[in-house]
Amino acid sequence: MRISILLLLGSVALLAACHSAPAASTARTKPVAPSVAARACSAGSASPARCTQHRRPRVLADAGVWAGGLSLALHQGRTSTCWAYAANGLLESAWLQAHPGDTLRLSPMYVVRRKYLKQLEGYYYSQGREEIRAGGLAHDYLNVAREEGLMPLDAYPGKPVGQPRHDHHRLLKALRKLAAMAVVRRDLPTYRAKAEVLLDRALGAVPDSFLFRGQSYTPRSFARSLQLPLDGYEQLTSFSHRPEGSSYVLEVPDNWAHGTFLNVSLDELERRVMQALQRGEAVAWHGDVSETSYQSPQGVAWWPQSPVTAAMRQRAYEQFATTDDHYLLLVGLAHDAAGRRFYLLKDSYGRYAPYRGLIYMSADYFRMKTLSVLLKACS
Repeated sequence: MRISILLLLGSVALLAACHSAPAASTARTKPVAPSVAARACSAGSASPARCTQHRRPRVLADAGVWAGGLSLALHQGRTSTCWAYAANGLLESAWLQAHPGDTLRLSPMYVVRRKYLKQLEGYYYSQGREEIRAGGLAHDYLNVAREEGLMPLDAYPGKPVGQPRHDHHRLLKALRKLAAMAVVRRDLPTYRAKAEVLLDRALGAVPDSFLFRGQSYTPRSFARSLQLPLDGYEQLTSFSHRPEGSSYVLEVPDNWAHGTFLNVSLDELERRVMQALQRGEAVAWHGDVSETSYQSPQGVAWWPQSPVTAAMRQRAYEQFATTDDHYLLLVGLAHDAAGRRFYLLKDSYGRYAPYRGLIYMSADYFRMKTLSVLLKACS
């Protein structure tokens, strides 16, 4: 099955209002009549291996997938900081959409550094009950950007000179020890200063000011100069154990900041994502990539059952079969020869595999394994 690009950010921005797109039931492509093998997969009477062989799409990359509004994939290395890279790409995409041809790259590791310090403070004030972890959610990036500013990638690469990849394994162990000692000694200022020195060695010192295109900035003044819509995003999720239309703290391990999410129907979630992409806007995607049908070396993720219902995804969530794994950046839409829709997502492990860091995700995988999305709010 050859997948063809229908829409990629920056190519065409369709001016669709938040509530003007077709309903999800009509927006999805009409399903192809299932074969006997496909019906056996859906009924659960065929082996997983046979279902995998039957459902896996054979895809070929289209030329020119790197378009305006989409920055090249960066590499998060041995860190659990995908949340920062996805949110970083989200803001870069918003900037590039408004400034075609620009080369702005933001520093995800500046935000990660500030987040680590916030977690150290949270650990201290909770007397050790909070946690210091590399994981996070996209709202953590926005919170830092609003409070602590942003930096360009060139001004803060976030790793020592000569180190090929980011690696925070030892750093996190050391930060946790400092946080524990701060609680024992009841002395946050001293141990926060020690944490700053540790972060300087591991990630590089943050300069008091830096030059960007001939102008001097601090992180806060730089963020203000970009005029990015930091308060113009909202987080959506879709689970039936909370009332539809309510906002609640999503129960996943990486929601350490207790961020709230608007709970919508599964069809509404997909409709809102489709509308954003049709307006030329990127979307930060948060979900489960632990399935065997998520194959990043091949650049494809698919789901062997169709259609996917809200009850199916709720059951997987409650049985911990849908896990809090990864963040990627939704950047476009595609379809295969049978007319089935795929989402294009940018990963944060560099330009690898056939599609240079892009993943083709089937609509059924999206419906089954999405935990949340961050996108521009409806005006």
